[in-house]
Amino acid sequence: MEKLLPGEEIEWTVEPKVDGLAISLRYENGRLKVGATRGDGTTGDDITGNLKTIRSIPLQLGPQGKGSAKTGRARIRSGVRWSGWKSSRPGARFT
Repeated sequence: MEKLLPGEEIEWTVEPKVDGLAISLRYENGRLKVGATRGDGTTGDDITGNLKTIRSIPLQLGPQGKGSAKTGRARIRSGVRWSGWKSSRPGARFT
């Protein structure tokens, strides 16, 4: 920018980058059956096993009174984010 605007005072704003992934969760009879990336909006990747390791994603939905969430189907769209890498090496784990 300094080359494009010589002599101008430049003010910068910097924000941390947040990485994440849009996901879709499908529950049947109250239990998590499929977790997938949203992909192109039609087809995504099945990442159920990976999502089951995230403690904040319930494996079972709790009862909600009459017409309990334990019957039928529910689809939830959300996102998963992570704060960084434990290492900069390929194949490193998320923190």
